[in-house]
Amino acid sequence: MILRRSLWVFWCLLALPTLAFAQQTGVVTGKITGTDGLVIPGVTVEARSEALPVPRVTVSDGRGAYRFQALPPGICNITFELSGMAKITKEVLVQLNQDTVVDITMSVAGVTETVTVAATIVPVIASLSVSS
Repeated sequence: MILRRSLWVFWCLLALPTLAFAQQTGVVTGKITGTDGLVIPGVTVEARSEALPVPRVTVSDGRGAYRFQALPPGICNITFELSGMAKITKEVLVQLNQDTVVDITMSVAGVTETVTVAATIVPVIASLSVSS
């Protein structure tokens, strides 16, 4: 009986920090679509915050979904980036023990063109003949 009670107390003490940690963070989740309404997989999503020692990075899945768990509460900048698409940064308020949904619609990045003109100068020598 004492052994059973000791094991129960041990497991409760082991689970306590996990429960306390879960209540001190929040979640940011969302779906990424294009302007045509289709989901966009493979988008690099980065979460930056003063409370994070290093940014967290994930990639949207085949349904265009992404998820950041256990983010500290406060202001967090979420950046969405994919080659050929316009980069988007959103400022999000992460709240304790809540899911914050940030759905994004990405558009094609503006196209830029560079034209380089090269020319070579060829000296022209004209000969004049003087006749008398």
